[in-house]
Amino acid sequence: MSSVVFQVVTAGYASYHELATVYGLEAAMNLIEIGQASEYNKRLKEEMEGKHP
Repeated sequence: MSSVVFQVVTAGYASYHELATVYGLEAAMNLIEIGQASEYNKRLKEEMEGKHP
């Protein structure tokens, strides 16, 4: 299993079946990028609100 598939499936962005039948590599990479940007923005917001050290 590739690291891209692993990241997408374990993060819950798509199932293995969806990756095999619906989404291609570019879509999988976009899902990972969206997740990373979302986590970054969440941490940034927490820092700005003083909730994160």
